[in-house]
Amino acid sequence: MASIPLNRNGTTLAQRPTNHGFTLIEVMVAIALMAVMAAVSWRGIDALVRAQSYTQRQATEQSVLQTSMMQWQNDLEHMSNILALTPMDWDGKVFRITRESTRIHPTDAPSVVVVAWSDRLVNDQKYWLRWQSAPIASRAQWRQAWAAAQLWSQGQGGSTQGQEIALLPIIQWQLYYARGGHWSNPLSSTEKPDTGPPSFNDQNENDQDNQQPQASQYTAPNALFALPDGIRLQIDLASGQAFSGPLTRDWLVPTFGMTR
Repeated sequence: MASIPLNRNGTTLAQRPTNHGFTLIEVMVAIALMAVMAAVSWRGIDALVRAQSYTQRQATEQSVLQTSMMQWQNDLEHMSNILALTPMDWDGKVFRITRESTRIHPTDAPSVVVVAWSDRLVNDQKYWLRWQSAPIASRAQWRQAWAAAQLWSQGQGGSTQGQEIALLPIIQWQLYYARGGHWSNPLSSTEKPDTGPPSFNDQNENDQDNQQPQASQYTAPNALFALPDGIRLQIDLASGQAFSGPLTRDWLVPTFGMTR
């Protein structure tokens, strides 16, 4: 029988323990692979974050656009029919509307507010803005708010008498009226509203008239007119948004076609 060689400690050569570790090259390769995987994962996470941010921005801008158009529609739908007051007026700079005020409680007394739509530069960008007065309870207060809305559109302090909000970045906007089946520039209209007995509270009107602000000379030659059959809003949205370019919104008076 052949003898098995022994070590000095009495163990055979086959029983010698072996310790296998990573070489320097293997460690460097592993580190390089981990770095590549980390870079790929980071780019994937960054793309997801960017996509989420872009989606949120688009959703926000779409919500602002929809809310603005709904508010525009709502202002026209709730236009006041009090004959003693001008229901609306467009002078090329500001579109003013006399509309019914929203009642917080059903028992609240009816009132109106003056709403104005105009544009203004905000941080070198033109914005479409909306202004609204406080609730009005007399014709004298309405005259004050009506003049304040025009002054506000010209940046002359009307914001202190109402609340404004910047809505959409735009390039320009324009209104057209429908009369007799044709769209035309409102400033070319020569129609006047029907007159009727005042139905608004005129208490202390003379005293309050003396306190109303004086509007500047920026007034259309035919500021008073009969309600048109419809109003067309053409607004050119600024670039760099979720929605940009021209946008058209038409509105017809509720009684359109009833007497035809």
